[in-house]
Amino acid sequence: MATSLSVCVVCDLQHQTTQSTDWCIECEEPLCSACKQHHNVLKATRNHETISISDYQLLPAVVTDIKQNCVHHNEMYQLYCNKHESPICNKCVKDHGKCGEILSLDELGKNIKNSESFVDLQHSLDDLLDNINQIRKDKESNMERITEQKTKIAAEVCHIKKKVIQHVNKLEEEFIRELDQIELKYCNPIRSSVSSLQDRTKEINQLKSEIKNTKKYGSNLQTFLNRFGYFNVKTSPSPKIELQRRKDRQAQINVSKAINSINNVKLELIRKCNTTCEFSSGCCVTKTGEFLFTNYEDNNDKLTAINVKGKVEYTIPIREPYSAFDFVIFDDSTVAVSTGYSHIKPGISIVDLTKKIVFKFIDLPGIPYGITYDGKALICCVEDKGLHVISCTDYSITTIPNTGSLRYSYVTTHADKIFFTNPDNHTVSCCLYSGVHIWEFEDKRVLDDPRGITIDNKGNVFVVGRNTCNVVVISPDGKHCKQILTKDDGLDRPTTLFFDKLRNQLLVTNLNRSAYGFNVSYI
Repeated sequence: MATSLSVCVVCDLQHQTTQSTDWCIECEEPLCSACKQHHNVLKATRNHETISISDYQLLPAVVTDIKQNCVHHNEMYQLYCNKHESPICNKCVKDHGKCGEILSLDELGKNIKNSESFVDLQHSLDDLLDNINQIRKDKESNMERITEQKTKIAAEVCHIKKKVIQHVNKLEEEFIRELDQIELKYCNPIRSSVSSLQDRTKEINQLKSEIKNTKKYGSNLQTFLNRFGYFNVKTSPSPKIELQRRKDRQAQINVSKAINSINNVKLELIRKCNTTCEFSSGCCVTKTGEFLFTNYEDNNDKLTAINVKGKVEYTIPIREPYSAFDFVIFDDSTVAVSTGYSHIKPGISIVDLTKKIVFKFIDLPGIPYGITYDGKALICCVEDKGLHVISCTDYSITTIPNTGSLRYSYVTTHADKIFFTNPDNHTVSCCLYSGVHIWEFEDKRVLDDPRGITIDNKGNVFVVGRNTCNVVVISPDGKHCKQILTKDDGLDRPTTLFFDKLRNQLLVTNLNRSAYGFNVSYI
């Protein structure tokens, strides 16, 4: 049996194929025009509503898929259970006897298309469609404006580019013309001199040949009478060419400049003071001569100032979340203090010495130890992260590559170079700000566990050896060293040191409470 909408179902049951023209909504079957007439006069179906097949095909699937027969009893739905919000057939009534209100579907569906709710639905859809169209038009308008702006900006950029190119081309032309003029100004006299020198070269070569032949073939009388005094050489000074005669070179003595080598470094003890710090890991001398020390001790981190008489001038507590390992003064009233190990907040505290408070904190990505100041920026050793440079204007941070792990390391600078210790590797290194390696000093017999580092005015590098209990001075090129202080000079687990360039003095600090000051001379 055919089930296509194009074939009349009644004719199909009679094994005839007739084109369908209409659809019975109640029977849910297609009919031809002849069967439709019979359908309309039969008592059982005369009240059924029919529509054309073309109209039926316009119905959405959500409507045509609705089943009008009960799935349980295969009878047409006649009633509606309000409790279950479901259509039911007459046989389903017994199952819904306790549901309460059972309504007739015919009554409920009467005038549904003209009901207020259906009309509201249509109006809502119309409003929604209008809103969508309005939004779409607005978005399309936005796209058009953006495209117009892009085109305008691109045109402006192109115009500016052309103007810049024209200006650069003009500058290039002017610059080339100026270079040409400079070339002519300086090269023309040089060309003239070169030409004259070539002529002189020919004359001299001719004279040399004549002298050679005279010496070889002429008599002594001819040689004497010929005399060679007629040829005079005149010299004029040149900043780049040193004119010499052989006799001058034989009498010349080369005198090198005197260099104060590390072997000439001499120390004289001038003071010993009590730092009052159980674990002093940083030291410094102010412009006024005060001695500053940090105490790197749990729950007692502080910055202590000792006057020239050895008395405590003041103490600035630096407690959690901050701590105090090393520090550096970068103006008359401000110091930067590295935290060292901190499980709460590793970084750098900026301390006001006048107000005696921490007024700013710079977070760092790792544990900071030694710190220094090069006049523009702070440089800090960060464990497992290498050297970090912190700008003192905007506090931006950059990392110097190839500087390795820096646990308990110290750092200092001189000229355009950075010097730092690495206790784990027992090394002292020198590098550029770019990270380019200059030299590395390593001799565990001389320096075991190097910690504090400082530099004098001549570029000599002073380093504390904690395990070797000494202070060693290394030459600026890193090739030579000399031990200048030992435990015999009062050192006991030394940690850090500071060279006072203003007074030419060296301050060396032991781990607990004692520090020594020395005058430095170069004999």
